Amino acid sequence: MRGCLQKAKTAKRDLRKGEASWNIILSLGRGADGKYKQKWVRFHGTRQQAEAKLTELVGQHDRGELVEPSKLTVGAYLDEWLATTKSRRATGTHRLYTAVVKNHLKPAFGHVLLQKLNVLHIERYYADRANIGSPARCRRASARRAEASGSQEDRDDAKSVLARAPEHAG
Repeated sequence: MRGCLQKAKTAKRDLRKGEASWNIILSLGRGADGKYKQKWVRFHGTRQQAEAKLTELVGQHDRGELVEPSKLTVGAYLDEWLATTKSRRATGTHRLYTAVVKNHLKPAFGHVLLQKLNVLHIERYYADRANIGSPARCRRASARRAEASGSQEDRDDAKSVLARAPEHAG
């Protein structure tokens, strides 16, 4: 197991009977700097619930779904993504990606921390685009690109946007 539980020292007045605060300590191995890495998560509940949460977090780590906190913005990520995809895409395709990122995505999301980007940001973007007369086909195309390039959660979100986008509007 790559983790353990530790009963946290907290005031008991905020907890129900049978519950406690737990520190879930995940062992992440050694980082790039050679130092031992841990992730601490505070959990309120019973020991069984804390053990279930620990198991869930270990599973997320093993599947690569547990993301380390970062100050990386969406704009910086998109710049990095464009640089890494340049050699794997046709020149025209990369030029199109660069134009979409520069003209649409970075102005809308560039300042947002990557870990804080959520469906609400994207929905707000689509609503703003609809208000300025962006054709529905453009919104659908943007959602298809997000569906093709993101994580499973991003693809699910894009599918829900595609399902709501009118076929023959705009």
